[in-house]
Amino acid sequence: MTRAVWTALTSIATLGLAACGGPAPGEGMESEMAPEPMPEIVPADEAIRTAAIPDIDPERMQEAEIDKVLPAGARCTFSYTAAGRPVLAGAPAERGKGVVKIHGRLVALEVDATSIDALAGPTEFRAEGMRLTVRPLEEAGETIDPDRQRKAEMRFEIKEGLTVGYRGWYRCRSSGA
Repeated sequence: MTRAVWTALTSIATLGLAACGGPAPGEGMESEMAPEPMPEIVPADEAIRTAAIPDIDPERMQEAEIDKVLPAGARCTFSYTAAGRPVLAGAPAERGKGVVKIHGRLVALEVDATSIDALAGPTEFRAEGMRLTVRPLEEAGETIDPDRQRKAEMRFEIKEGLTVGYRGWYRCRSSGA
C-alpha cells in the first residue's frame, strides 16, 4: 500500500469516527466532569435580556443546582433524553415551585400544583415573561403513575415572541429518593 493510499484511508476513517454523533462532552462518564461554579438565581426577564433570543434553550442542571431552588422531597423533572439530566424541575407545595436554567442562570418558576399527582399531569410553570408547559404523552388505556418516567412534550415560551417545543421524558418521584 502506498503512502498516499494509507494517508487517504486514515483521513476517511478519522472523518467517519468524528461524524458518528457520539455523546456530548462529559455524557456517559462514570464520574462528573470538574464542577463549574454554581449558577446564580435571577428573574426570568434578566436571564432572557442577557441572552441572544434565537439561542435560548433550557440547559441541563445538576442536582445541586435544583436543590438550590426546590425543597427536598417529591419532584418532577423533564429531560431531553431518558437518561439525561433534567432541564426543568418542579416540586409541589402550598405554592408549587419550579426551576429552569437559561444561559447559565437559574430561574425560579411558579406552578399551581399542591400534590405530586397534580404535578404529574399537564403542568404549566411560569415566571415574569416566561412560560414552560409540560404535557405527558399517554398511551391508550394507560393510568397515570407519578413514579414512572413517561414520554412528554415541553413547550417553552417567552414574551419576546419565542415559542419552542421539545420532546423528551417526564419523571416524577413521590419521595426524595
